[in-house]
Amino acid sequence: MTVKFTILGFLYYKDMHGYEIITEFNNLVQNQWPLNPGQVYSTLERLERDGLVESLGENNKGRIAYRITEKGKEALSDWITTPIKRPLLREELYMKFLLAGNKQLTGLEELINSQKELIIKQILILTDFKKNIDNKNFKKIIYGGLLHLEADLKWLEYIKEEM
Repeated sequence: MTVKFTILGFLYYKDMHGYEIITEFNNLVQNQWPLNPGQVYSTLERLERDGLVESLGENNKGRIAYRITEKGKEALSDWITTPIKRPLLREELYMKFLLAGNKQLTGLEELINSQKELIIKQILILTDFKKNIDNKNFKKIIYGGLLHLEADLKWLEYIKEEM
């Protein structure tokens, strides 16, 4: 997730100050991803420096509101429409498997079992969380997470069968 484009996305619909952006972010992600306030304010400064947002000055509470510029709207549009390239084979779990398998390190079976336990716990947590969420879009995010976890679980079962 990139804070820069998340902020631009919020400002696309409404002029906001930093605190509003943080509140909007927390609502959007159902308080599931921490957002550092310092990161928001430093990102706003960089966005202004780069001409992607402009300051509207301080309000009576001393908060500075920002507005997205045309250049910011173009950058946001480019970001939204660009597909995400995921690393296909660069995951820590894969490296552990390769090292243990190729270098005859001990602990591979323990890793597989403990990783499976963790994944099952994560599946249960997400499944329970999904029941309590009204936001249809966030439910789709949870579903995507569940699919990734299920794929990892199937891979671990395959590895265990091949041992």
